[in-house]
Amino acid sequence: MRLLDNHRLWQAVLLAMMVPLAFVAFWPTPVDAPVGNELQDFLRRLHRHGIPRWVNYRFVEMSANVALFVPLGFVAALAFFRKRWWQAGWWGCCFPAALNWASCCFSRTVLPAPLTS
Repeated sequence: MRLLDNHRLWQAVLLAMMVPLAFVAFWPTPVDAPVGNELQDFLRRLHRHGIPRWVNYRFVEMSANVALFVPLGFVAALAFFRKRWWQAGWWGCCFPAALNWASCCFSRTVLPAPLTS
């Protein structure tokens, strides 16, 4: 249990997790480009076997974005255990939003998705 109480260790782990996220956000091409066609084919096969049509490429991409930040939230909770819950929640909303904003502003290939489809 002492490992869970080591806040400095978890802060270092948090920083180490943020570096690959920054690489993904600022990669010069979309990181899913090499497997985009295979994923589309896989989704078509799933649709033929009864998976609903709303499970599409955009849904998978949005789910992957959420799944990318969930472990970050757990580690942030361990790193800043003494903070109030709303501070951790605020940080958990602001960091992904700032990362997405920066990648939209500074990357030529990342374009914001429309709010409605």
